[in-house]
Amino acid sequence: MRPLGEKLDKLLAPAQEYYRRLPKRTKEGMHLLKDDVEVISSYLDELSEVEDPPPMAMCWMNEARDLSYDMEDYIDSLLFVPPDRFF
Repeated sequence: MRPLGEKLDKLLAPAQEYYRRLPKRTKEGMHLLKDDVEVISSYLDELSEVEDPPPMAMCWMNEARDLSYDMEDYIDSLLFVPPDRFF
């Protein structure tokens, strides 16, 4: 999930034109999402070091990985939208 965190950093960069135009509540929500992604990433890091994780943990890890790919794709779609067409 590290690449997802990096993409969120890009999206949340105050220098980005569309970031400056976002409503305050949206910015706050995006920062909360980034915080949650960092927490989930740390859990995944811990689980990846377990020698024989339980099947439910493996399932959760796979679901989290798939969700992070979907989130990355969505963030990519936001990063490549011209600022005047963002909203």
